[in-house]
Amino acid sequence: MALTSSKPLKIGQRALGEQERLLNNIHRFGGLSGVQVMHLEGPLSLQTVRAGLGWLQRRHPLLRAHLKILGPGIAPGMPWFYLRRTFKLDGTKPIPLKLIQNASPDDWHVELQNQLKAPISGRLMPQARAVLIQIKDQPEQNIFMMTTNHAIADAQAANMLTRQLLDFFGAPDQSAIRKIPANINVSDLPPAMEERLPQKPENKATPYQPAIRLPTPFTFPWQRQTRVLKAKLDVEQTEKLNRILAQKKTSMHGLLSASALKFLGRQNNMDELTLLSNVEFRRMCEPELPDETFGCYIDIVRTRHKLDLPLWELAARIKFKLISTLARNQGGASLLKMPSWDFYRTEGLAAIKSGMRLDSITITSADAANISSNYGAVRLNDLTLCVSLGTVGANYFLISMEREGALKLNLCYMYPGVSDVEARALLDTILKDLNGGVTGQI
Repeated sequence: MALTSSKPLKIGQRALGEQERLLNNIHRFGGLSGVQVMHLEGPLSLQTVRAGLGWLQRRHPLLRAHLKILGPGIAPGMPWFYLRRTFKLDGTKPIPLKLIQNASPDDWHVELQNQLKAPISGRLMPQARAVLIQIKDQPEQNIFMMTTNHAIADAQAANMLTRQLLDFFGAPDQSAIRKIPANINVSDLPPAMEERLPQKPENKATPYQPAIRLPTPFTFPWQRQTRVLKAKLDVEQTEKLNRILAQKKTSMHGLLSASALKFLGRQNNMDELTLLSNVEFRRMCEPELPDETFGCYIDIVRTRHKLDLPLWELAARIKFKLISTLARNQGGASLLKMPSWDFYRTEGLAAIKSGMRLDSITITSADAANISSNYGAVRLNDLTLCVSLGTVGANYFLISMEREGALKLNLCYMYPGVSDVEARALLDTILKDLNGGVTGQI
């Protein structure tokens, strides 16, 4: 068979889009795995969890798909040759579930590291797996983890999984027969993003923008961990801050980015840094994809910022620059594309010396998540979100979302390149700036 064969794929399978292929390659080397950790209170049996995972798979074709290798393919740039893979529905195994019994309340931290470091692998395996941790002598205290390959799930999809699973855990008999929205197709694989979006605009006159890295000491992959810290604003503070953001003509993403960049610049005596922003595109697809479409429909875009502006001015500038970059030069600024010679020449050695750090920070500002605390007999006491940075990524990865009207922040960081003290100082500064915005002190 020719390397560039265009033989039609069978019904029930499709080739990975370019971004899915790149994200899957990163995942296979241990990067950008997403993990949700749900701290649950209430009756939750192993049988209920297994039933919930099966129900979830039936709702989402990408959770019923495994990766099948078709053969070698040719890429337009280095490394030129790659293995062509498809998502295939037939024959996929159930989502694997690991049970940990008689655990202490803090044992989940160890298991989180295991989940972050190990890519999902195995013949006919779906690109997700789960862990149920049962706390010793506390039958109604459980911790549930869900790990996904970023190639099949972005932040919106991860929130969707969390909400739907909690619905099931709280009332499994009712959830099992709940109707699926009429505009959602559970029979066919959803399209790759490239099938629904026009080609990314690229300004050929704009030179390649290299990453500006923090002076991170080199560490070997086996030395690295992804750790996470959390903070929040209450409902009243969040409502006030959202009103002030509108008055200042900026966004939560802009303010979080400005606060983080200014702190990192001061900390490292740097007057300019690059920022990675995750941007979601379901509503920009043609035709528009329903919000409940499960998959990965994001781009990771790099923008460059001088840090000598006041905080609010920098926040507005970051919002404007991201919008203008998406409109005029998304292709040039995107990290989710086949690497060019400029990329290898500019980033290759610098990335290796920094322990595969790309930029200072990546920020994901997810839409308000329809995830509550009470689900029938089950209560969600806490939710931890984490993205693996051990093999490749920015020094920090900040995930923000509103849940039940309150702003929740999860700051992931690559340890030991970033110390616990440095990460805590960054998160404390962001929280201080957010509170300063609420009180008018900044």
